[in-house]
Amino acid sequence: VLMSLERSRCYGLGKIGSDIWSRLESPVRVSELVAQLSEEYDAAPGLIEKDVLDLLTQLADEGLLHVE
Repeated sequence: VLMSLERSRCYGLGKIGSDIWSRLESPVRVSELVAQLSEEYDAAPGLIEKDVLDLLTQLADEGLLHVE
């Protein structure tokens, strides 16, 4: 669960979302993140990339991470 004190909101990430969040502890390229997840999860890399980009976009829109 993530909490934004600025927005007074809580966010539930689930198992995979939490895994992705933990990998964002230090800066990582999206391509590296997708490659790591592709090794661990049984899904097409294109689907993983789409899902990762969707999650990162949502987190950035909520001000929970900074994208460079």
